[in-house]
Amino acid sequence: MYFFQRNKLRSYLYYFIFSISITLFTPHLSAEQVIFADTVKAEDFRLRYIKALRGQKAVDIENYIPNKVGSQREIVEMIILQKALYLGGDKRTVTFRPKDSLILREVTPLVKGESLIYGNTLWFEAIKDYQGSLYISDPIIRYGEFEAGFYTSSNNNKALATKIDTLNELTVITNRQWVADWRALHNSPVQTVNFMGSWVEMLNMVEYQLVDAMLINFSLQKNLQLYFNEKIYTPIPNIKIMLPDSRHFVVSKKHPNGKLVFEALNKGIRIMRESGEIEKFYRQAGFINATVKDWAIANSSMMGSR
Repeated sequence: MYFFQRNKLRSYLYYFIFSISITLFTPHLSAEQVIFADTVKAEDFRLRYIKALRGQKAVDIENYIPNKVGSQREIVEMIILQKALYLGGDKRTVTFRPKDSLILREVTPLVKGESLIYGNTLWFEAIKDYQGSLYISDPIIRYGEFEAGFYTSSNNNKALATKIDTLNELTVITNRQWVADWRALHNSPVQTVNFMGSWVEMLNMVEYQLVDAMLINFSLQKNLQLYFNEKIYTPIPNIKIMLPDSRHFVVSKKHPNGKLVFEALNKGIRIMRESGEIEKFYRQAGFINATVKDWAIANSSMMGSR
């Protein structure tokens, strides 16, 4: 009797070890059922994203209808990310996880493998030195496509009267860590003001006219205006700036699911690029904007240099 129980116990033990081994070493069993994508908490794009969905699933959206609040680029990219993963074969749910701050130094969780993917695109210049730890997707915004306006308070008549030949009188606030913005502004005649605070704090400084303007990508609203926190911001007419870089999604190479997620993502991006869907979404969001096609470029000296 004792011998039988001992053999039976040994069999159970072998079965338990075998089961654990299968769980640990079979990718599809250990893979997460949800893809968590980090986003910025300070501006919490999730709220505007939910409104933009209008009750639909992101993967089912065929045409983007912009809302009146805030920049649309980030919202469109949250949709593009999910559609690309789905088209690439990864049909898991994407959940956006807000973080306190996500600027250049915050790629650290992805570099370490603590986070899987970032929910919006990043400048290539900001991530190129991390290619040993990060998968970098095909460009979502290609070099030369990112154009921005000099957005000022809607009642700052002096700033709104700026012409291309009086740009040297304009004060523009930015963050030195925003590499593309910094390079573009320093290759234009404007007076650049470095500020290490948040995007919202900068916008407040523009509102109170402590500085004249800040760079913001264009919207589809009337007169290209931006509505944020019940305030209205207007781009200085007939002048734009080109941010000299491309933007990409990044996936952690050290995360257990990084390789599979990246392969699906990049496959889906190529499908969407070939179908024209990526550019269509950006146009519908006003990011690629026909209204400003003939506006003067403040940093025209950079065009053609990479």
